[in-house]
Amino acid sequence: MRKGDKINVPRSNEQRLKLSQAMMGNKNQEDKRSGETKALISKAMQGNQNTLGKVYGEETRTKDRIAKTGETNPAWQGGISFLPYTPEWSMKIKQVILERDDNTCQLCGRKPPVIKLHIHHIDYKKGNCETDNLICLCHSCHSKTNHHRGQWGFINGQLQRIQSNA
Repeated sequence: MRKGDKINVPRSNEQRLKLSQAMMGNKNQEDKRSGETKALISKAMQGNQNTLGKVYGEETRTKDRIAKTGETNPAWQGGISFLPYTPEWSMKIKQVILERDDNTCQLCGRKPPVIKLHIHHIDYKKGNCETDNLICLCHSCHSKTNHHRGQWGFINGQLQRIQSNA
């Protein structure tokens, strides 16, 4: 189970009623907020603000965007994303992998239509389209594996994060 996943605990009708009654009068419930408080929260959430409430102008946002493009971006991989896929890479091979993996993310187990599945190259090489090098991952899991490339590997036939000794 991942952080943030909901835990479905079977509860009796009696337990549900007790929980419902316990939540009544909870000051954190949005419907208990006054109209003035709701207006203040709405105003605070508008615009492009950082955590200190400062609104940045278009010029500053443009400078920040340009400063983090290409080689200056911390996630830069040397331009490999621009390399073309091989002719073997096609919708047919994607469909074969989706069917083989039962249309399920092989890391978290989620299925469509809740999420969209991607086909991930285990060795991160676009040219290697062998079926044993391809795996289905949801967008979230695919982002994790691409961001921390050196920390992922196959352990007992499953894609897992490799624990470091550091």
